[in-house]
Amino acid sequence: MTKRSEYKHRYDSLHKEQNKATTKKWLDAHPGYYAEKAKKQRLETIAHYGGKCIYCGDTNTNHLTIDHIYGGGNQHRKMLHTQNLFPWLKKHNYPEGFQVLCWNHNAEKQYYDTMTPDILEP
Repeated sequence: MTKRSEYKHRYDSLHKEQNKATTKKWLDAHPGYYAEKAKKQRLETIAHYGGKCIYCGDTNTNHLTIDHIYGGGNQHRKMLHTQNLFPWLKKHNYPEGFQVLCWNHNAEKQYYDTMTPDILEP
C-alpha cells in the first residue's frame, strides 16, 4: 500500500459520516449520473464488439449482451467482484475472447452448452 493510499484509508475511516453526507449530497445533485455512465459504457462496448448478435444479426441494443466466447463468465465476474463487465473491458482495451450475442442465443449457449448446428458459424 502506498503512502497516499494509506493516508486516504486512514482519513476515510476517521470521516465516515462526513464522507457519507458529502456523497449523498453529490448524488442528490446529480440524479441518474451513474445510470447514464453505465448505459454509455454498455453501448460503447457493444459497438466495439460489432454491435449485433453474431448469429441472428439482431441490432436492438436492449436485446444484446456480451458473451465470453470460451465460457467462464461466472468465474470471471467473481474474480472481478462485480456483475458489470463493461468498465473492465474498456480498461483492458477490449480484449479478444468476447462477442456480442442476443439474450436468446446467450441463453441457448449457457443452458444447452452448445449452439444449434444451423447457427454455429456466423
